Amino acid sequence: MDKWNIIVLSLSILLLVFLLWKEAKRVIKARKRWRIIATIVAVFAFACLGMKLYYNQEIFTNLQGQAIVLTEGYHTDSVRNFMAKNAAVPVYTMDETLVIPASFNALFISDLNSANKAIRHIHVFGYGLSAEEKSALNDHAFTFHPTRLPTGISGVNWRHKMYAGEKLIVQGTVNNLERKPLKLVLSAFEISVDSSNVQPNTDFKFQLSTQPKHVGRAVYSLIVINGKDTIEQGPIPVEIEQGKKLSILLLASAPGFENKFLKNWLGENGYEVSSRTLISKNKYAKDFQNTKEGNSGSLTSAFNNTDVVITDASQLNTLSNQEVSTLQSRVKNNQTGLVITATVAAARSFYSGLFGVTKIGGNVQQQIQLTTTDTSSFMAPLAIDQPMYINASNTTQPLKKDKQDRVHAAVGLYGLGKLVFTTISNSFSWKLSGNEKDYSAFWTTLIN
Repeated sequence: MDKWNIIVLSLSILLLVFLLWKEAKRVIKARKRWRIIATIVAVFAFACLGMKLYYNQEIFTNLQGQAIVLTEGYHTDSVRNFMAKNAAVPVYTMDETLVIPASFNALFISDLNSANKAIRHIHVFGYGLSAEEKSALNDHAFTFHPTRLPTGISGVNWRHKMYAGEKLIVQGTVNNLERKPLKLVLSAFEISVDSSNVQPNTDFKFQLSTQPKHVGRAVYSLIVINGKDTIEQGPIPVEIEQGKKLSILLLASAPGFENKFLKNWLGENGYEVSSRTLISKNKYAKDFQNTKEGNSGSLTSAFNNTDVVITDASQLNTLSNQEVSTLQSRVKNNQTGLVITATVAAARSFYSGLFGVTKIGGNVQQQIQLTTTDTSSFMAPLAIDQPMYINASNTTQPLKKDKQDRVHAAVGLYGLGKLVFTTISNSFSWKLSGNEKDYSAFWTTLIN
């Protein structure tokens, strides 16, 4: 009996004895029997108010219209306990490789809908049904009796086919039931290209990435490491296609390292590059890589033969009305992409409604570290003399942010096409400091 109930019962008995003794000592004896009965009822009611009353009974039910479905990872004891309390519930499985005790009388069936038309509620034991299996039973009610997944990778997803220059992103979930952290490694040709730590007793959603340098088929590896021991290793097959190399037109308002390094990087990566740099009034330096000098005529004809135009806002402001109109029309009709680098002298133009900029702390040089929306890792810091950021907007999508969550590159829709805007005008600093990976990732993101 509950300890509290014993205390209440003991006090009630003492109270009853005291009240009965008082009745026995009472001088007036009239209606003594009824007073004794009333005293007993009152003390009993008082005891009931104070006691915790409950009733336990194990209920055995026959769940009509219900069924048990066994999936990988189910616990035999859990199923037996459920079946003991719920008689005559049929047992099924959709996995013919599953080992099931004969006492369960389980039936294999590929489509539960055809098993029993009366089944409307399904009790799933184990790791659960696949998306395809569950979608086939979307008119049923489900009760999931989950089994905790073992240590290791429980799910993983990635793009199996990509174009050269695109980033390989591997996402998924890894479970760590160990008492110490695990290490998750993405390996390329037995070399670690990205990794992450998985804390103890967690279901960790991970994202690892790398920039493939090859073309063709290759098999990466996803490895779970516990100290010096490999717990699990799975293949990540990918196929990198060369694809069509874009033709890119670079327009610069003045000679500089930014345009020079970008031109060389584009040429090294196989892009068809035409470059035009203003060196003095009405005088331009032109350069071509991986292409004939077919775009050496007017800008209007060059725009009509270009996939992407990369320019700075100051140079864009000097174009003639006809040139701006041609570029604007091609962007709007998704014929040419446009990447614009912000400058302090930028005036209002057809893109200004999408992107507004704000200076950061005047003209004081600042160190800015960028990240991207698809990874939690930061790029190497950049020292920027006149830092700016792009104002947040519901009509644009951030591509790169800094640690303070300020946007430094964004993309916006313009008609059927896209405009990319960035406040980073010295990305060449990554190249000078040897951070080739950050430089490639930055411009690959903007161009793609």
